Amino acid sequence: MIIPFDGSYEPETQRIFRKVLKEGDQCVVAGAHRGFFASLAASMVGPSGQVYAFEPELNNFMELVTNTGEFGNVQRFNFALCDRDRMAPFFINKDNDGGHALFDVRCFKNNVLTMADPQTYEVQVKRLDDVLGDEDMSRLKLCLFDVEGAEHSVLKGAINTITDNNVPYIICEINNPALEKCHTSQKELRSYMAMYGYKTYLIEPHKTTEIAAGSDVQARVDERTEAVFNVLFSNEGPV
Repeated sequence: MIIPFDGSYEPETQRIFRKVLKEGDQCVVAGAHRGFFASLAASMVGPSGQVYAFEPELNNFMELVTNTGEFGNVQRFNFALCDRDRMAPFFINKDNDGGHALFDVRCFKNNVLTMADPQTYEVQVKRLDDVLGDEDMSRLKLCLFDVEGAEHSVLKGAINTITDNNVPYIICEINNPALEKCHTSQKELRSYMAMYGYKTYLIEPHKTTEIAAGSDVQARVDERTEAVFNVLFSNEGPV
């Protein structure tokens, strides 16, 4: 792996994976990037478990294939997830290979290289409910959706899989500027999950803290306020 399993990379999210995933579980990772969390999940669920990893950008996908190659329990998909099947423009972020998106990333002024040399191409977008509709997903324990503002749409396209299998844990990135570009907000995202019985918890280094309904939270790291952070949706309580 490019990033070792030493706890240094997104340790708060790693803690959730290590806490909840067990032998035989299933896990979905959307926005799988180069495969770190897909590999971590694969090592946790073992040969009797299954990981479903989705990454639409081709270079990242090739790294994903390489970095998860030692695991026979990872299925890899080179397309995006959303709330309906379609072809969609996909905008390449040349300043951050984890920042490709379904909206024009030139809107962020710090993407200097991207503005100087924009690149866009069409990608296939599918609903998770359709992709996994014929699979037995009764052991699905954890989903990670890190999809640059499209989390709300991904959840809408996955809600049957989630509710039919009573998935207890869903991690979503909250990127406030990206959510806005995708015509939604963290409040709308959290309200949507609340309709299905999920409480929202801020993922902190050593705990998860419930976020009150209707509030607008910013994560704090040391003395800095972060516009991008992860939350846990759970119908089983904090982790």
